[in-house]
Amino acid sequence: MKLPITLVCALASAAVAQEAPASPQQEPAAVTPSVKLKHVKLPVFHESWTESERSVISDFAAKLDKAMSTEEIAQLKDFMPAAAYLSKVVESGKLEKSFDNGDTLCRLAAMFDHFEAMRLFVERGEDVNSTLTVHHFQSGIGLEVLMCIDGFDPSHTALQRVEQLVWLTEKGWDPQKQLDTLRTAISFVAILEPHNVAPLVQWYIEQVRVPQEEIAHLIHGEGCTDMVKQWIENDIIAVNEPLEDMLPLQCLCQFVSFSGRINLHTLELLLNSGADPNLIVAYEDAEEDSAEYDNDAYESEDGSVPEAASFSTAAEMVVDSYLNNLPKNNRRRAAKFCLAALDLLLIHGAELDNLDDDEEVMVDAREITKRLSMSKEELQADYEKLRAELYQ
Repeated sequence: MKLPITLVCALASAAVAQEAPASPQQEPAAVTPSVKLKHVKLPVFHESWTESERSVISDFAAKLDKAMSTEEIAQLKDFMPAAAYLSKVVESGKLEKSFDNGDTLCRLAAMFDHFEAMRLFVERGEDVNSTLTVHHFQSGIGLEVLMCIDGFDPSHTALQRVEQLVWLTEKGWDPQKQLDTLRTAISFVAILEPHNVAPLVQWYIEQVRVPQEEIAHLIHGEGCTDMVKQWIENDIIAVNEPLEDMLPLQCLCQFVSFSGRINLHTLELLLNSGADPNLIVAYEDAEEDSAEYDNDAYESEDGSVPEAASFSTAAEMVVDSYLNNLPKNNRRRAAKFCLAALDLLLIHGAELDNLDDDEEVMVDAREITKRLSMSKEELQADYEKLRAELYQ
């Protein structure tokens, strides 16, 4: 989360003013932050705060105030105790291990992608292992650093975030106590973040033995293709066997509507490693009240399975996302990912039934039907063109 340059300059000016030399005839003047905040009220800084610390806290206060200024009333109420506590901290110069049933300013600083403030609050005595239940979800400082996502476009790289996690461990943070929340966080990161997240994924798998249901999410991670290759070579992943409840190809193509992308590098790897694009995973009929994987219903043909309910193939998932479920905020780019993925799947023999009559009249369907009549050479040229545009 980047602050406007005018605000940064204002904060810097305020910090300089706060530490200006005092006149010999009078006591140093107490200076309050010059930034106008709507919800966060900062009193005069305690004399124990240094010039640099005041600047960091003022910057953090501005981010907290911005978060409280959203239209969501619930979010405003969530942050009110933190705003009140921050005022006490500024005035007294002292921090407790936690406040408000376990919350900490350092956790909020990590949430706001403000590692300098996070470190300051930890150094001043906050508990790095404290957690808070937020909307039935357990949140701790490690989770916030791991995710650190502002619109899924964090200002800190995955490697920089790993450095913060290592620093927190040195300060007494125990990731083993928060594995459930970290497991949720790494899944979001791998699926939704468009940047190289390999350092974070590698850090995470060093903390815990990763079960297959987590690998089903981690294979999405941008930059993780070499890691997926190692999993295939070490028989951790079988390209034509389910990960949790879907095949690797299906796992990779199922979240376009949320993430707006497909990891084309890993898609290439899976297909070149022998993944069958027409394979589906089938389960016993839901009416029989069973959701366990049925080996006998594991089919190599793209079609209905007697007495079983099955998922769509990867190609069908891509087409469905392209026609019906692309995210509104980056629809054009997400469409390119879908078309590139479809090119690649068709090159490797994916079978795709003709579109329904209702779909065929859609303008968007023209790009799909066009590809069904293209040669492998034409599909390859189109794929390379789209991939170059997406990864330029």
